[in-house]
Amino acid sequence: MDAAVKKAESAASKAEQAAKACDGIAAGMNVVIDSVTGKACEIGMTDGNIVVREA
Repeated sequence: MDAAVKKAESAASKAEQAAKACDGIAAGMNVVIDSVTGKACEIGMTDGNIVVREA
């Protein structure tokens, strides 16, 4: 197999692995742990108000 093709396939494989590693990161950025209850809570916006919901 041509060296350029091997490099391209390797780069594509690495890009796919990186994309899979990033799945769900954005969603998890708004999650915090309640220090009293230990429960995970999600911070969001509803009708312009900041809300905290149990995740």
